[in-house]
Amino acid sequence: MWRAAAIAVFALLAARPAAAADPSLQARCDTPTDLLDLGHPLPRVAARLARGETVTVVAIGSSSTGGAGASTEDHSYPSQLSALWPQLVGGTAVIHNRGINGQDILQMNARLRADAIDIRPDLVLLQLGTNAVLRSRGVEVYRAHIRQGIAALKTAGIDVVLIDLQYAPKVLRDPDHAAMQKILAEMAAEQGTGLYRRFAAMRHWLRSGNLQPGALVSPDGLHMNDLGYACWARSLALALHRAVAGSEQKSAVSGKN
Repeated sequence: MWRAAAIAVFALLAARPAAAADPSLQARCDTPTDLLDLGHPLPRVAARLARGETVTVVAIGSSSTGGAGASTEDHSYPSQLSALWPQLVGGTAVIHNRGINGQDILQMNARLRADAIDIRPDLVLLQLGTNAVLRSRGVEVYRAHIRQGIAALKTAGIDVVLIDLQYAPKVLRDPDHAAMQKILAEMAAEQGTGLYRRFAAMRHWLRSGNLQPGALVSPDGLHMNDLGYACWARSLALALHRAVAGSEQKSAVSGKN
């Protein structure tokens, strides 16, 4: 068993995508501080890191978690986040990619037990909403299902970060995208979970002038490309670091009282 684990670690190190280590990535994908605020601490992750233990992460979602649009699986956002974690978050993490193309929140909820909770992760990165927007006329019906999924994860004692929609032409053309963004923000606030604002981050990167229009999205106008996933992974890593630091500060203050 230990040999298999060692081989897996060496394979991961060898497969770290070049985009994640690109020194120009910081300039091209610089993210304002307010967009790095997840809005909620990550106490379980912070406690694991404080003890010098490996953090277990599950990235669950649809095609943009699975890595559709990337040149290789190693350029998916979970793979790139794994490569960046020691440098930008700190400590070590094992990240399980549980993205399945085409799924919506109902299908994700149906597999939360097997694909997330039973793995006993410290953190779940829950990417959702895009397929509901593209397939439905009106998205309010999904609010209860999103609440149900978050509640199941929180009941299991898992830190949760929601990841909202991608800033992409097909998403922007659908009038329901704004309503879904609102629902996700409200669910994060109501349930006390983190929210990584991918939509706002991508919009900022494109409007900053450092990237050309379409630089982050594949030709299909929906899925992200290698650079898009690299920018997402880097800014999410920075946001996770801030949330962990906030958790540690909160714990220190509580310990003094």
